[in-house]
Amino acid sequence: MACNTGLCEASVVRLLDKAGLQVLRRKWVPADEPGAAPALVLLTAPAADSAAAHAAQQLQQSLKATVRRLRVERP
Repeated sequence: MACNTGLCEASVVRLLDKAGLQVLRRKWVPADEPGAAPALVLLTAPAADSAAAHAAQQLQQSLKATVRRLRVERP
């Protein structure tokens, strides 16, 4: 997720917590291009796809952030 505000990380974690998603790890990574915002990468505990989709939509609307979801499944 790309964010520009200093309070972005706390806001994201709070919103995910309200949605019932537990953040296990988080890390800021540098921007791909000069002048672009860094990205906040989050790993959450397993959650229903519908809950994750709703939380992603809320993040995009509330923070005007770009949200990319990845799903990892064990074989």
